[in-house]
Amino acid sequence: MKRFLSTAMTALFLLSLGVTTTGCSFFSKLSRGKKRSKRKSRKERKAERAKAKALALKEFPGWVASKSCDNVSETFFKKFYKHSGRDERTQAAIKFARCDQWKPIFERLFVSNRGWALHMLKGLENANLSTPVHKGMEKWIASSEQPFKFKMGFYMADFLRYAVDRSNKKANYCKAYYMSAKKAPQIRNHMIRSKVRRYGLGFLMVGKCTQYKSFVTEQLTSDWWIDRKIACEVLGKWGTKSALRKVSILASTDSFVHRKLSRRYRRPFYPVRKACRSAAGQIRLKN
Repeated sequence: MKRFLSTAMTALFLLSLGVTTTGCSFFSKLSRGKKRSKRKSRKERKAERAKAKALALKEFPGWVASKSCDNVSETFFKKFYKHSGRDERTQAAIKFARCDQWKPIFERLFVSNRGWALHMLKGLENANLSTPVHKGMEKWIASSEQPFKFKMGFYMADFLRYAVDRSNKKANYCKAYYMSAKKAPQIRNHMIRSKVRRYGLGFLMVGKCTQYKSFVTEQLTSDWWIDRKIACEVLGKWGTKSALRKVSILASTDSFVHRKLSRRYRRPFYPVRKACRSAAGQIRLKN
């Protein structure tokens, strides 16, 4: 009798346990099904995005054609930016330029990729603007305490320099890159500061901006080794005879040692000396 009672109690316990677990799983499945029914399917979300894009692109030509400059950047970035492609962003940049709003052009629209940046710069140069794009760049740099010091500014500096290097009017950008090189030490972020300084000084050589020869020569006595190295490269390319003495001194006495390259070559590596030796040879050959 005792054995029968214990067996019956065990059976009842297992039965109640099974009902409980089945009920829990049933209710959990039911609630999961409700959640799934509330969530939109992938096709519905895709259709909604396509509809929103079609509507934005339909309204975009009217926005570009309008002459109003009221809240022009806010409207574009709120309604059209995420639906825009390369051509739409170029048209938006031209509209911003006509409204004399250069900050969104250089801090938002040029942050894309190299190909889009080149297409945008060509569009701005050919747009017959009252303020040319190189003057707009000068305005933007002059108004900014730390140019390129914003989110994605590191990449934007690269995209913009790529586009300007391939422009037929690169000599017009000499003053803008001279201004950026002068403002570079104010930038707190070391990586951006280094890139802006290198790109600014380096462009003076690419753009043949010989009017800033005295500024480049001053960098031979800079505390920053990058300045001394690039200054030697630029002066060597220009063949500046007046700087030959200083360049020759740096070619044999500069003390900066590049630790990473020294470990690779297993001997002290002096990047400034190397650049200045090459520059001194170029200056002697050209004079």
